[in-house]
Parts: sequence; C-alpha cells; structure tokens
Amino acid sequence: MKDVLESLAIIILPIIFWVLILSTGYGCQSLSQIIELPIVIVISGVVGCLMRNQKVYNVLGVIFLMVILVRVLMPCIPE
Repeated sequence: MKDVLESLAIIILPIIFWVLILSTGYGCQSLSQIIELPIVIVISGVVGCLMRNQKVYNVLGVIFLMVILVRVLMPCIPE
C-alpha cells in the first residue's frame, strides 16, 4: 500500500505544484500551458522510474525543480 501511495504522490503532487505556480502568474501566460501539463506528467514518470531506489522526498524535489525549469524555459506561444 505504501508503494502505491508513493507512486501516486510522484504523479499527482507535481501536477498540483504546477497548478499552484500557474495560479501565481509565474512564467509565460499563453497557450504554452497546454503543452506544459503533458511535459510535467512525462517528467514525473521518467524521473520516478530513474530514481526508484531513492527516497520519495528526493524524487519529488528533483521533479519540482524540473517543473520550475519547464515553467521558466517554456517560450510564449501567441494566441
């Protein structure tokens, strides 16, 4: 049961974190948000698989850093 909760946390918490960053207005506010969400989900899955021997806090820290980098480095797509 603990493994299932950790796996869900690795997928769900970065999405919530991305929504919180989005709601603060940080980064480009454009159509790039449509592209960012699938990128966040893929990054969560890949980093979770690559770091499966690490503690869940270390994995979430790396994923949150990646979410911030995606938000900062995503170019604006005009509407």
